[in-house]
Order: sequence, then C-alpha cells, then structure tokens
Amino acid sequence: MYITHEKEGEIAIIKINGLLDAATAPVADKTIKMILEGSCLQMLFDFSALDYLASSGLKVILGAIKELRRKGGQVVLCSLPNFVKEIFEVSGFNSVVPIAKSVESGIEQLGVKPVQASTSSGVQGLGLRPSGLGLRLTASTPQVYPTSRVQPLAA
Repeated sequence: MYITHEKEGEIAIIKINGLLDAATAPVADKTIKMILEGSCLQMLFDFSALDYLASSGLKVILGAIKELRRKGGQVVLCSLPNFVKEIFEVSGFNSVVPIAKSVESGIEQLGVKPVQASTSSGVQGLGLRPSGLGLRLTASTPQVYPTSRVQPLAA
C-alpha cells in the first residue's frame, strides 16, 4: 500500500494505492487519524489506484467518516474502480457517504471551487504543484520517499 495526503484549500485529499487489507489497514488508520487530529473538517478519498479493498479497509474508512461527522465535517469518496464501487454498494456504504466520479467533482461536492493557476506560472488545470512525501508499505517495513503529492499554489 502507498498512501499520500495533500491539501486543496481546506480539503484533505487522501489517495490510497495498492491493497487496503488486514495487513495495511493499521498503517492507513494511523495515517488518517493523524490527519484528523488537525483542523481537518473536509476529506476526499481518491481510490483511483486502489487495487483491493477488504472489510478491514472498510472499517478504516467508516472510522474516518464517523470522526469527521462527529466534528461537523464531511467526507466524499471519488474515482472508485468498479469492484470497489460494488463493495460500497453491497455493504450499503454508498448510502452513508457521497461518491464522486473524479477528484474535481468530489471537491465540488464538498462545496469548494478548484483554484485556477495563472498562465504566467506555466502551470495549468487546478493550480497545483508537486511537493511532499508519501508512505509506501512494502512487506512489513514502511518507507518514506518523495512523491508527486500536490498542494495549492500560493496566490
């Protein structure tokens, strides 16, 4: 499993790559809880690169949803592969949390308009720039290394 956390304004975007199962759920849970300890009230889960989701992974996501709702926040899931979408439908989670087709539509569902980059910066689209670190869990050893994590451009 590989998990990244990035901010788009006030929204914490969490992208999980690989497997979210009994072996990787504790690391994902710890990472998400660290994010929730801050002032995060809006969270977007990007599952575009999720290869497998087990019940232990569902429990991690449900825990984040409950915590954010307790704090008065909201969660949106986005970019679900068909098999992950089916898991959320069969388990009934799709009635508990909104599901968006893309990161952009998820951000809009959370009520935030994407930041447009100025053309003079040479960056187009959402106005994002690479920065940060990610966590990769290989075998049983977590490793931290640079990623293409994104953050909003400063105005």
